Amino acid sequence: MGKSKKKAKAKSKSKSTQKIKSLDAESKKKKTWGAKESKAKERLERALLIPEDVQEQILNDLPKMKYITSTQLSLKYGIKISVIKPFLRELEAQNRINLVLGNSRIKIYVPGQKEEAEAALLKTRLSVLAEAGFDYDDDAVASKKAFWLSQEDDAFATYVSDMKSVKDTNDAQAASKNNPVPDLSSNASKDRKQALLDYLIQEGKEE
Repeated sequence: MGKSKKKAKAKSKSKSTQKIKSLDAESKKKKTWGAKESKAKERLERALLIPEDVQEQILNDLPKMKYITSTQLSLKYGIKISVIKPFLRELEAQNRINLVLGNSRIKIYVPGQKEEAEAALLKTRLSVLAEAGFDYDDDAVASKKAFWLSQEDDAFATYVSDMKSVKDTNDAQAASKNNPVPDLSSNASKDRKQALLDYLIQEGKEE
């Protein structure tokens, strides 16, 4: 009689232990699934943390880079490495960059599709020049293209600003020569008031 009770208790304990193990296994599965979902969400959020203007700047700078790493971009643009990494993977999928060396710690890329990247950068540079009042024909673009593409964004902006300052000065001087201020001290056929009035009317028409 005592032996049967012991066997019953042992079976009951065994079933209880198996149930606990089963529940524990299910709990671990749920945690693993939840962790995967969380990581996917984090990746999406990280990808959205790079502002559009910064993304555009990176794409414009890519053709001028000899090599590309997440650390390099992080330091240059002030973005966390954890945010840069998925962005680089996306660029690799788009063939904008090519992986040349990589391991679990670091990946090194080089610019991909150089011609397309240069064409996009040239289009941006021509747009900036057009906004500043400069238009170039095909021959002029071909002769200046290499110089424009070799410039960093800040240097190119300064270059355009300097050219615009010179252009504005030349335009102002040319306008002054074409429409001089009347000499009100001279004994012209019209009196001084009339000469000044004519000048102001002319100025108003040109504006």
